[in-house]
Amino acid sequence: MQKKKVIFIRFLILIFILVSFLLHILSIDNRLWADAQNDEEKVKEEQKLLESETTKELERIAIKPAKKGETIAFRYGGWFNSIYRSYENLDNDKSTVDTIHNSWLNDMRLWFKFTLFDKYAAYFRIKNYYVSRSTDTGYTGIGDDYDGPHLDMGYITLNFNEKESPITATLGRQYVYIGRGIAYSATHDGVKITWKPSHLFIKSFFTLTKPNEDNIDISVPNYEKNGERTFMGTEISYLDIPHTIIYIYGLIQKDRNNQNTNTQNYDYNSRYFGIGLEGGIERNFGYWAEIIKETGKDFTDAQAVKLDKRNINALALDLGLKYYFRNRFKPKFEFEYAYGSGDNDRTMVDYTRGGGNRYGDDKNFLYFGNFYGGYALSPKLSNLKAWKIESSVVPFNGYKFLKDLVVGIKYWFYRKDKASGGIYDTDATLPHKDIGQELNLYFYWKIAKNKYWSCRYGIFFPGKSYPVATQTDTKYFYTGLTVTF
Repeated sequence: MQKKKVIFIRFLILIFILVSFLLHILSIDNRLWADAQNDEEKVKEEQKLLESETTKELERIAIKPAKKGETIAFRYGGWFNSIYRSYENLDNDKSTVDTIHNSWLNDMRLWFKFTLFDKYAAYFRIKNYYVSRSTDTGYTGIGDDYDGPHLDMGYITLNFNEKESPITATLGRQYVYIGRGIAYSATHDGVKITWKPSHLFIKSFFTLTKPNEDNIDISVPNYEKNGERTFMGTEISYLDIPHTIIYIYGLIQKDRNNQNTNTQNYDYNSRYFGIGLEGGIERNFGYWAEIIKETGKDFTDAQAVKLDKRNINALALDLGLKYYFRNRFKPKFEFEYAYGSGDNDRTMVDYTRGGGNRYGDDKNFLYFGNFYGGYALSPKLSNLKAWKIESSVVPFNGYKFLKDLVVGIKYWFYRKDKASGGIYDTDATLPHKDIGQELNLYFYWKIAKNKYWSCRYGIFFPGKSYPVATQTDTKYFYTGLTVTF
């Protein structure tokens, strides 16, 4: 009886915290939810990050190998993901009307996997989703959107199980990444080969963007559906150091878009060279580090200066430490520092014309993977320095119903690399390095074996790189329910 009372009291405390949290959000300007920023591309980028994060997590949950010794295996399953998101003042200016108020996304994936002799496998995943957006005057993008059903993934895997050095080849539409996934991580069409000789793990791939992908360069005419690019990369990991993996990689990206005009060449051809390590000690202490050098060729902004080809000379860094305490509530502390170089004369980090590089080498770090920053600012790792402090606990560990509920907090500090350069948020127009700070709150609850619920809240406090008139706090809210089957 006493144990039940303790559980009940803790559950009431949790409900009180959640209700207080939601009431705080609902009380803002006496509106149900907040307005969204008028920068539609930032919302698209946040959706891309969210989908990448969710897909990677659910892949681990859903796709399990065939049982040992099983000659033929056929498995199928899927997941349904319903997500509500709301924004307030993503343009950091409460005096302007935001064009997106909120969005509700319903995403269903169905997957099928056939395995033969533990050597050959075929995997297919169908995607079907519908998104409804509440918009306001001035919105020019897609409102309600239905996409599907279409092939989300589809590949075959061939395993050559040599005793000394097994080789695996994967052909088709698949998720591919290199390093920590910052330089490149995406679901693309191509071939990937992995090889595991003694003490090494080698991964090589050649991929093409899927048809109708958006171009990463927003200034390209008709950039939507014109993102044709080729990627070729190799990563070598050394596995013979206790508790640590050391890796190096090279990646070549070739621009294949055909949207160049008589006055502007938009070609962006880049190369990435990375070195990193990751590891942990006795499941208590974890660490990672990666440094990325970007080179290549692009073109000057012909709207501002004479059209000319320039060298790309950029750098990125990601460092992190995490520590897990061994007690009932499983507290975790994590620190991360991330850096992406910037260019003094660039006002737009993802434009060639109308804000691109003007003089000298282009030092802006531009990449084709993911960097998971704060929820509200959701920045790109371009002309950015970011520090994160995070802590989480499992407050009801030991009690069956709530034992998998995690509550956490993050705090971010953001600064520019080059004060006069722009960042992904185009409202940070002043030549000052102080971008601002951000508070994130979250919880994640595995309600049952196949049901997951999560909530996120972020509030960004603009710094001195934003004009005084637009230094309004940005707020973000997310809640999502996932069911796997």
